Amino acid sequence: MEASVISKTQGCKHNNIAEFLDWAHQHRLHAKDVLPASEVILCEYAAEFRGKLAGASVKAKLSAIKGWTIMKGYTWQGGDCLRKVLTGVERSAPPSSFRPEREPVKKSHLSILHAELDLSDTNGLDCCIAAAADLMFYSQLRAGEILPTNSSFSQYNTKFMPKISDLSKTNAAGLKRLFLPRTKTSQMRGDKVMVPVQKGSTNPIHSLDNHICVNKLRPSDPLFAYTDTKGIKRILTRTLFLRRCNTIWGRHNISRRTGHCF
Repeated sequence: MEASVISKTQGCKHNNIAEFLDWAHQHRLHAKDVLPASEVILCEYAAEFRGKLAGASVKAKLSAIKGWTIMKGYTWQGGDCLRKVLTGVERSAPPSSFRPEREPVKKSHLSILHAELDLSDTNGLDCCIAAAADLMFYSQLRAGEILPTNSSFSQYNTKFMPKISDLSKTNAAGLKRLFLPRTKTSQMRGDKVMVPVQKGSTNPIHSLDNHICVNKLRPSDPLFAYTDTKGIKRILTRTLFLRRCNTIWGRHNISRRTGHCF
């Protein structure tokens, strides 16, 4: 393969593209065969992973190559034949390529959180954590849809993460609606989710209202911002949220939960 194609990809963060170029080099393909790659070549590459990887993993590799091809100004050649090959790869995926099912978070786990978190008006962090846990559980959200990885206000992107004004007021039925700027399935279109009223201490309506009041949040603030013990406003991150929850649950012999478990 010509050096020009390889050099244009050096330093690229996407390992999937480098892997594809290595495969092409091993099969003695020329630059014109790779960029753009014909559907025959794409099918041959996808078929290499039959019985080795899960279908989703192979689709991710092809998606990276597609993005790279289009970015370079070429037309993507994948079509029905490639889709059929990917279906075959998915059906032949080895058992080792699948993760074991995650243990779910249960209502009893929320009750334990509420019993052990300090939900007084002096602990903004714990009030924030309780509200996030209740919302994720009852509205069936992933942690990544409402909690960022960075606690910095300057890094918080409201195009991706919700702010206070994205949460509606409680309506006549006692419900709220939350607009999510981006979800795993809707991506940039966003989506609206229902926040249902519940009986007992884990009612997400009450938890959210209490969190907003205790932390004195404004409409433009991140939905899960809080005031720390020094009076500084911070943003609740996925890491901090899950660490606090799992520390409490661990004392009750509950195995570790991830953000998807909600």
